[in-house]
Amino acid sequence: MQPYINPYLFSNPYISGNGNNMQAQPMSYPQPQSNFQQAAGIAGRYVNDFNEITANDVPMNGSPAIFAKNDRSEIQMREWSPNGQIVSTVYKAVIPTAETPAEQPFDPRADLLEPILERINQLENKLNKLPKTTAKEKAE
Repeated sequence: MQPYINPYLFSNPYISGNGNNMQAQPMSYPQPQSNFQQAAGIAGRYVNDFNEITANDVPMNGSPAIFAKNDRSEIQMREWSPNGQIVSTVYKAVIPTAETPAEQPFDPRADLLEPILERINQLENKLNKLPKTTAKEKAE
């Protein structure tokens, strides 16, 4: 007795029995429809002045557009509000400044002469504290 072999086991479902090729059609599923299209990036551009921006630069699909000044000191985000107005949000750059102490101008009297005079006064005070001896007292 011979074993039973399924005649369709090695057959390709996309090729008919007469040898004609059939194109396989993938299953298509309906895509959910939405009222807005998803943007492929962020809308906006660099501007010299924010007065250059027109209403056509702001997308009407509900997503905001971002405009940056060329000097990068300020950014504005503009979007349409539900009542048909363009709403702007401003972002300003915060640049930390290193606080340096204010340098006083060079004063030769205060910077050079006074320390020397003070040192001379200290030496003079030390000399005044020494006992005074005369040449006669040394000879005796």
